[in-house]
Amino acid sequence: MKFKKEFDWECITYSQMHLIFNSRIIWRRLNIWMRAYVVSRYQGIGTEQEIFERLYQETQKFGDSLNIIFGRNKAEEYSQLLSKYMITYRNLIDAHINRNMQGITENIDLLYQNVREQAAYLAKINPYFQEDQWINMLETYLQYSLTRINSFVTKDFNEDIIRYKELTALTDYIGLVFAQVAYNYITSGTERTTQDNNELCLNYEQVNTIYQIRMLWFELNSWIRSYMLSRYRGIGNEAQMVARLKEVVTEYANNLKLFFGENPGIDQLELLINEYVELIDLFITAQMQGNTDEQNRIIKLLYQNADQRAAAVSSINPYWEESEWKNRLYNNLRSILEESITFLAGDYDRNLSVYSRLIDYAESASDYFAEGLLNYLNPIAK
Repeated sequence: MKFKKEFDWECITYSQMHLIFNSRIIWRRLNIWMRAYVVSRYQGIGTEQEIFERLYQETQKFGDSLNIIFGRNKAEEYSQLLSKYMITYRNLIDAHINRNMQGITENIDLLYQNVREQAAYLAKINPYFQEDQWINMLETYLQYSLTRINSFVTKDFNEDIIRYKELTALTDYIGLVFAQVAYNYITSGTERTTQDNNELCLNYEQVNTIYQIRMLWFELNSWIRSYMLSRYRGIGNEAQMVARLKEVVTEYANNLKLFFGENPGIDQLELLINEYVELIDLFITAQMQGNTDEQNRIIKLLYQNADQRAAAVSSINPYWEESEWKNRLYNNLRSILEESITFLAGDYDRNLSVYSRLIDYAESASDYFAEGLLNYLNPIAK
């Protein structure tokens, strides 16, 4: 008997899983740069044009991903709608900063209109898209985004943390829905034989846990940057940022234990990542005090910490090579230190370039981490 392999939440295939991961990461990156743009506009971090260009580049990457599925013309048409959304969002912030009430109202109306146009266009090019569902998701995203703007105006940075977490959860859901309807579109009209016994098959809870594990470096780099903003620029509450970083590390360790059980390597890794965060804090303090000797001492400890983390990770899973992780951790650490230096110097154009590099590192590391975990779960198919 032949059948078309639909999304089965109790048996998600390797190809379906990666489509979910890739769709979510696209939306995650877009959300990260949207927040960076808001911070830039309201707190003066970098030039307006520089940060907007980076945000705009993310919309183009989204269009490139559609190109593979729907073709160049349809992808370009949707990219134009998404670019129009970003330009209107920029105009809204301009009006907001200038206290132009008419401009605020007009641009909010245009954003809601654009959301409806996006939903209608997606439903037009892919019958598996449900227009009402996309209107609801995108309007909710817009509402959260508007609340985030207000949190920076009122300097209620705890509200910003709440909205960022809500937006992250929402974009994860949007990415999931997008992956499902894209897969149905790609495989529509096809048939396939029964599933190969060697084909990877996980339930949705397992897939979602792997994705959350993958997001560690996105989360660490984003919240460390937020912590640096609180230390160097007084943007946000330092204690709240530290609390969020600790939550990220605890969630990461708990998720690893779902696959590897109670493992001393995971406990050691959790301690080492928390130590890494503490050392970054000490490095920032030494920088702000101009204490070069202390900076050099902490940098040495940070590299020792990276060596220990690489060893701990490789002890958990033989498919995570210690030398590979050491190289990745060194690259990430060099950029984190450079990011701190650029904050101290007020070199925000360079700062944004470093942050962009860190986000790229995060995506690459998450790919490698997922590959090793999937090989561990399904070694026969390797």
